Amino acid sequence: MKAENRLGSVFCVIAAVAVATVVSGCSRNMSDLDKYVAEVKSRKSGHIEPIPEMKPFESYTYPTNANLRNPFQPLGFGQEAASAPEQEQNADAGPKPDPTRAKEALEEYPLDSLSYVGTLTQNHSTWALVRDPDGTIHRVSTGNYLGQNYGRIVAITPQGIKLRELVQKPNGGWLERKNSIALRDGQS
Repeated sequence: MKAENRLGSVFCVIAAVAVATVVSGCSRNMSDLDKYVAEVKSRKSGHIEPIPEMKPFESYTYPTNANLRNPFQPLGFGQEAASAPEQEQNADAGPKPDPTRAKEALEEYPLDSLSYVGTLTQNHSTWALVRDPDGTIHRVSTGNYLGQNYGRIVAITPQGIKLRELVQKPNGGWLERKNSIALRDGQS
């Protein structure tokens, strides 16, 4: 019983010291803080410029019936300017992608993200092995499509895959261009 009383009295002394410390901390002299607050309040406030008024945007419509060059069309240096009907005719001429053709799996990826990793040959047929960015290997042959520019495989060689792509011209027509994917170093 005496041990419990002694422990209780020690606890009471510790609690009394803690309460005294807290109370003495609250009664500190705060005159330096009051002085600083009064000094800040006595400062002159600066002048703040008002927010500038925004002028409304004035749109401009380019006249279509005037004989003016469209500023958004590329300049044809060294070429005679084509009239609007001629440009429409040029847009319809030439190769076009087939909108009804079902897209192949490798047309989902940009051409530079595909890797030519090897070939397979069986019964005089040759296939190229192409790795997509996900790491999947696809078997393709002449006539298959690769890349996002309607690239059709025209030849498979041990050094690379040769393609013919269709890219859109500024006048809306299509331009055929050659492209290729080289065999990666260290692959065969």
